[in-house]
Amino acid sequence: MGKLWIAQMGFSLILTLAGSATLASDCTPGDVDSDADVDFADFQLFQRCFAGSDGGVPSGCGDLDLDNDSDIDLSDFEAFQSVVTGPVARFDYGASPRPDVEAEQLALENGTTLLATDAMYDRIRRDLTAIADLEPNVANVSHSGAWAPTQMIVKVTDGVPTCDFDALNAFYQVTEVQFLFQSGGGTWYVVHFPGRLNIPLLGNEYTALSEVQFADPDSLIGGNDIIDIVTSGGPDGTWTYDIDDGWLDCFDGCDCHAFWLFDVTGDGEAINTFMQCAGASWCEFPDFCD
Repeated sequence: MGKLWIAQMGFSLILTLAGSATLASDCTPGDVDSDADVDFADFQLFQRCFAGSDGGVPSGCGDLDLDNDSDIDLSDFEAFQSVVTGPVARFDYGASPRPDVEAEQLALENGTTLLATDAMYDRIRRDLTAIADLEPNVANVSHSGAWAPTQMIVKVTDGVPTCDFDALNAFYQVTEVQFLFQSGGGTWYVVHFPGRLNIPLLGNEYTALSEVQFADPDSLIGGNDIIDIVTSGGPDGTWTYDIDDGWLDCFDGCDCHAFWLFDVTGDGEAINTFMQCAGASWCEFPDFCD
């Protein structure tokens, strides 16, 4: 807890700022910059808007007339002090987005945490390198993610306060809320995040809000390469990688496929346990399918 002393217009203003606070569940008067807290940034805006009892409300300062008496003066400042929260904590994305997009996506799809753990990300990167070293024909196979890891489709009920939705977006440092369309009493958005997240898991947090009707991944279709991982051996055990290299008309499922199964031991040894090519009669298979 610290005190900020500011001399202005012949008197001293004292603003007490908390070092951190819990994210508010209701819209907070005084949150001029709409970041779900009332802190020094908002106070700087208040300073620029302060006009005294005869000064009216300067342009762009309407949200700071907290007592609704058509001016911004000491009574508004007293009201402002009462709602100060200090800067709230924001979600820590850590290393995300990581340099290896494929490994991070696979770690998210096969993990149970909001962020890909270092252990799973590193293990998958190591294992895929070992597999490619053993079988060069899979080196160019790149997993097609089941959903976009930096965005989510959300439907918000029309005509109700969106305080909790806005606060959660602020907490996750959302970079854009993109309008899609309106239907069925709600507005649909694409919510964009600055790092890669387990979107199905995150959707549970958003649908818990009263104003959110729907929050689901932005699912991807038309991918040609799929990698499934069985991690039943635990973090130090043998993991199985089921790799499907598909091609030709992959919008609704590829016509042609090369399938591999690899086991990768805890110490990084890759073992090819299965390989087969299959598909429609018009498929032209590469030589390694023979």
